[in-house]
Amino acid sequence: MKIPSLLQRIANPPTLMESTLEQRGIQGVLEDAFVKMTAKVQTYIDKSIELRNIYGAKFDGLAPTQLDASFQPTTNRTAAIDQQRQLYAAAHLALVNPTWGGKVIDSLTSWQDAFVKNFIKQTNDGPVVMGVVEFAPDGSIAKQIPDLQANMRFTYAIEGSATLARTLVHAGETSLGEGSDYLQKAQETSELVLSIGETFQKQFGDPSAPGRYFLLERGQVPQGNPPEIEGLSHNNSQSYLIKGMEALAALDNMGTWSHRLEQLLRYIRAQRDTRSGLLHEFDFKGGSWNPSAIQRTTDELNLKWQNQNNHETVILGHTVAGVWEAPADLAARVGDTQELEALVLDFVKSMNTLGGIHENGLPGNAFELIPTGNPPFEQKPWPEAGWQAELVWQFLLRLIERGIDLARYKVQAGQTMIALDRLLARGFEVHDATMFDGISYATENGQNVKQIGRQFAAPINHAAETVEALGRTPAPM
Repeated sequence: MKIPSLLQRIANPPTLMESTLEQRGIQGVLEDAFVKMTAKVQTYIDKSIELRNIYGAKFDGLAPTQLDASFQPTTNRTAAIDQQRQLYAAAHLALVNPTWGGKVIDSLTSWQDAFVKNFIKQTNDGPVVMGVVEFAPDGSIAKQIPDLQANMRFTYAIEGSATLARTLVHAGETSLGEGSDYLQKAQETSELVLSIGETFQKQFGDPSAPGRYFLLERGQVPQGNPPEIEGLSHNNSQSYLIKGMEALAALDNMGTWSHRLEQLLRYIRAQRDTRSGLLHEFDFKGGSWNPSAIQRTTDELNLKWQNQNNHETVILGHTVAGVWEAPADLAARVGDTQELEALVLDFVKSMNTLGGIHENGLPGNAFELIPTGNPPFEQKPWPEAGWQAELVWQFLLRLIERGIDLARYKVQAGQTMIALDRLLARGFEVHDATMFDGISYATENGQNVKQIGRQFAAPINHAAETVEALGRTPAPM
């Protein structure tokens, strides 16, 4: 993809249309998607920086992250997940579009400093990140609330800072006056996030099973919860951990985090349900699915919703992340076309078995596993989630990156069969029209994006990952 010329179109981005596939082929679809998604993510971060300038004094230098449709803060609290997702998106886009990055890099650096000041806490094990910070009216810290769950403590605590470190290196190598300052800041940030990662490994890694991570710190049961969840591993957390490990692997010259990522993926892929092909989300130390234990967990753990009719409910996006997208990313980086072809065949077979792709080109949301049923699953009628669609796109883009023709593979979408290049184009159109307008991100199809504002854990990080994946697709010969 000829990125410099495409970036010139950002001021007047296109509307994403499935019909572009007939008019200009898959390359036209990808070029329009790159321009539009880049423009949207940059707009989103520009708005975040504006909000930080307006309200930063009330949040001690941080941007407010939960806002109503008129972009007034709805709470005096902010979570690490929201801060890091936005820093992550900004850092990715600064690497893709260095001209824009040069305009925002100083704002991002001071934003990172505010995150460290308010969220990082030193412990006997090493530095950790608080889950939520609440502020008093004068902007001082009123409360720091820890989060003992793995995905919050790891991925959403460091992915933005880790990616920003790479952006600072690029700024340092291309700037004149402040180059040394950026490089020094990059080293400082890299050392911090790698240290946080080691603390996480110490507190959440299961020493008896490489690649297995406890849902809760040291696998211990919080007060008021059933003892059966001791040592619980939850693949919801583990599929999210992939992105944190990828971010650290990009910084780690020793290869430690690349090795841990490979172990994580082997473990996750071994957790697939043999009949449905979906990824189990719960791995109890004491054995198989335990609905009684999940039902007795406290509301703070937020696990009960995955107990439907005493059956385990799993999220399709977690299967996409752990079984297809992340392995495809690794295979694409080393040019393993054979592995990519095996992955796409498995994807098509699994989606056709599940009826997992809807007619609008978006993947289904959740499935209830029914071990004794025929079929052994039931798709839940939950609205499609935009972040799950973006993971499917990223998987398909890894294939294109290595020259695999998506038109050769067809998948069932509702009542019809469509080629994967059309699936990509159709999904882009629906998402562009209904789920992400560049200011707000609607997490589910059917929400009114104009009335959303910004919600807790709005998945802007997935939009940035899509831009990065689009930028890796080759230009036509």
